[in-house]
Amino acid sequence: LSSTSYPSLDSLLKRIKARFVVNDFQSMEIGKQYSLLLTTFEPIEPELHRLLKYTSLIASIHMNNIEKQSAVDSQKAKDPLTGVFTRQAGEVILNRELERAKRHKGVFSVVLVDIDDMKTINSRFGTSHGDKVLLSFASLVEELLRDEDIIVRWGGDEFLLILNESTLSSSRQIIKRIADSFDYEFSHAVVTCPEQAETSRKVIDYLSKALYRTKFMKRQFGKA
Repeated sequence: LSSTSYPSLDSLLKRIKARFVVNDFQSMEIGKQYSLLLTTFEPIEPELHRLLKYTSLIASIHMNNIEKQSAVDSQKAKDPLTGVFTRQAGEVILNRELERAKRHKGVFSVVLVDIDDMKTINSRFGTSHGDKVLLSFASLVEELLRDEDIIVRWGGDEFLLILNESTLSSSRQIIKRIADSFDYEFSHAVVTCPEQAETSRKVIDYLSKALYRTKFMKRQFGKA
């Protein structure tokens, strides 16, 4: 076979397989311009040919549906406003990280953040400005976190940060960097896993109660 007439053995075999059943084949290059192809094949019966075309069509439709579903699932996993993970996706990620930490005896921290006075911001400046505050927070956190860390929009003005291989001390340093760079105040709570909480339910319960106490202290005394 001349390389100028058949530049690709794969393309030639593809053309053969479209009309014949290929039993076996061997290929060998002879110099730079010629290849040797040894193969045995049988003509496809008309009925079998129609069946193969039908099967190929079904497979193509199935793959197309899988790709569409994958795109939909990807959209569901991301918050449309901020572009970070949704709560639904965050729950899956949190469970995965808990299992990984138990299996490898690792440690990671989870931070629940609540941006303060969002109701006041929305009523005074409008919800569009409030959306910009949420977006700016998410963008800032993504910029400051490492690639292996995760940010989730937990709901409304709350965000969940999953900080891999991070202790309580290192988590506080990350939170301080965020607070120093963000134009608005926020409240937060931290839990170290799996030391302080072994399941996702215990993680969220711990964080919710701790965050409530923090916000209560701020309202009562102006600081946590």
